[in-house]
Amino acid sequence: MTHSGAGSVEVFDPARRRILARITGLQSPRGMAVDEAAGKVYVADAGTNSILVISMDNWRVADSISVPAAPGELLLDSSGKELYWMDTGGGTISLLDLASRANAGSVQVDGSPSHMALDPDHQVLM
Repeated sequence: MTHSGAGSVEVFDPARRRILARITGLQSPRGMAVDEAAGKVYVADAGTNSILVISMDNWRVADSISVPAAPGELLLDSSGKELYWMDTGGGTISLLDLASRANAGSVQVDGSPSHMALDPDHQVLM
């Protein structure tokens, strides 16, 4: 769970009803995406214009990927190779290539988008 007010991410075990880990020192954590196969959690840190990579082995920040704006929502594609992210204030959705760590493109959308879903069969982002 991201806790923007506390600048942290809490890892919660629902079966045991307790917090397993707390990652602190974040500026303004927002959305998350989990890559269970790779053992990584991606966290949008809007306060630093970056996407943090947290290792599921030790629940620590393993890497940080800079992006050109404040990221909000995140969505990992089914291959685990690309990450969609929303600019919290600019109304754009961008695609980040995780191998090259570069934005593959952005599109301006109307209004204030807040959530994303991917239909891999139709290759449609909603």
